[in-house]
Amino acid sequence: MKLRQCVWLSLAIVLLSGCFDKSGSSSTDLGKGIHTSLQPTGKYKIKHEDPQRVLLEVAGLGQQHQSAKMLIQTNLEPVLVDFKQHKLIEQSQEVAGFDPQKVTYTQMDPKQNLAHLQKRAERIKIYLKRGNNGQADEVIVPIQGMGYFSMLYGYAAFNLNNMSLERIGFYQQAETPALGGQIMSNHKWLKQFAGKQVLDNGKPAFKIAPRHGQASVHSFDAISGATHTSKGVANLLNYWCGPNGYGPFFAKLKSQPS
Repeated sequence: MKLRQCVWLSLAIVLLSGCFDKSGSSSTDLGKGIHTSLQPTGKYKIKHEDPQRVLLEVAGLGQQHQSAKMLIQTNLEPVLVDFKQHKLIEQSQEVAGFDPQKVTYTQMDPKQNLAHLQKRAERIKIYLKRGNNGQADEVIVPIQGMGYFSMLYGYAAFNLNNMSLERIGFYQQAETPALGGQIMSNHKWLKQFAGKQVLDNGKPAFKIAPRHGQASVHSFDAISGATHTSKGVANLLNYWCGPNGYGPFFAKLKSQPS
């Protein structure tokens, strides 16, 4: 009996030793290293809102009581950005025939771009919003990039006169609920982006404001407890406003006669 008890005791010790690594760190300590990665983990459930409704909110049309389709058709002018040919496509027939399901993609190294994209569509539909004088005074563009745990999808509106941000909104994310997930629901946080400048002397320079400092025109306050998600927002805006994103097309839109 004593021999059998010794065997069982030895087995129990071996099994229990698997709860710790060789250095004696607990599983809680190991978890700290896991969250330093910007790669998607599938940790949280994907939160999704109607992209058309978010588009209208970002375009400043969210308070009008009409169908989303009708509001988009009557207030926004679609234009295609062709990254492969480096041109804007405004011909109504070609824009109308655009099928996002048939678009081709350019494969990318996520470590070599600020938004950590693995691929980017070669054609993307953006929208012009005209003022009361009939001139295009805003451009609304799709944006996406890696947050803390997930890819973030949304829209951003820019003033075509000075390229300042007008509004920003997100329709899909899987960040930490009540923390990074607030990028879809914290309207006070989203409103701070109005009037901000992503570019500084033509170069992407958007960043999180110092914790105890005051936000400047080129910085914004992070969501409390969600610094990584906030950095992801800064990174994706810098990417899409930069030379490999919409930057060259923004310049073309500004230079076009009204």
